[in-house]
Amino acid sequence: MKRVDLAVLVVGGVLALTACGGTSATSSSTPSPTSATATPLSQAEWVKSNPPASTPAATSTASTSTDTSGNQLFHADTYSLTTVDGGKVTFALPTLATDPAVAPIEAYRKAVHAAPVTYIVADADNRQGSQNIAMSSVKVFDQAGKKIEFTGASAHISDWSPDYGSDGKYRLSDGTVLGESDGGLYNRGVELNNANLQAVEPGERRNIVIIAPVKALPSEFTRVMAMPGGYDSEQMVLPKALNDQISTSMPTYNCPRYQGPTCGVEVPGGHD
Repeated sequence: MKRVDLAVLVVGGVLALTACGGTSATSSSTPSPTSATATPLSQAEWVKSNPPASTPAATSTASTSTDTSGNQLFHADTYSLTTVDGGKVTFALPTLATDPAVAPIEAYRKAVHAAPVTYIVADADNRQGSQNIAMSSVKVFDQAGKKIEFTGASAHISDWSPDYGSDGKYRLSDGTVLGESDGGLYNRGVELNNANLQAVEPGERRNIVIIAPVKALPSEFTRVMAMPGGYDSEQMVLPKALNDQISTSMPTYNCPRYQGPTCGVEVPGGHD
């Protein structure tokens, strides 16, 4: 059993959904100009009917493509989101294990013989935001419908830490017996755990590390979802290059709060 329970992951305040949508301001399928009575397309409909004018080239693999049915597919790339209260989050999906923010965690994972994982390091820029950013979850879905979920690093680090048995000996998760001393591994895990607990407060900018318990992501996925705040803050996330195009072309609608991603830009009185 564990010698002591590690601290509980702090989840940030509840955030509303963000503004995002499609790509081309001149496309024939672009919704009508700003109107309080216009019916917003769903974000998935907007993305499908407004393919990017050019494929972003942030990685060696095209960041977007389509399947045989014309559905949008996404790949490894830089992704971004903006919360309606002004927080901005950018992350490489996936982030290399050699990233400086990940390196201490990856070294600890290897030291305690934990299974390989995949990382995201989210640059949470909350200098213009008014609610905490926690990035409590990022979900990736493949074409078969399988979900891969990234969650806070602290919970994973806690799971990796050595167990202290009733026989007075420490054991790693793979069964390795360390003996009566863990060589400082438990305390090292506590330090890493505590360093990855806090949400990013309004006015603050800091990295957040989240982890998926898989060795690698699929080469293509149909959707990326994120919860930058609490459990009612989930929203679709798009590649940053596509998001940047959308932000300049998506019309503004006076629409309910939870249709924020389809509405382009929040307007006064737009919340339900």
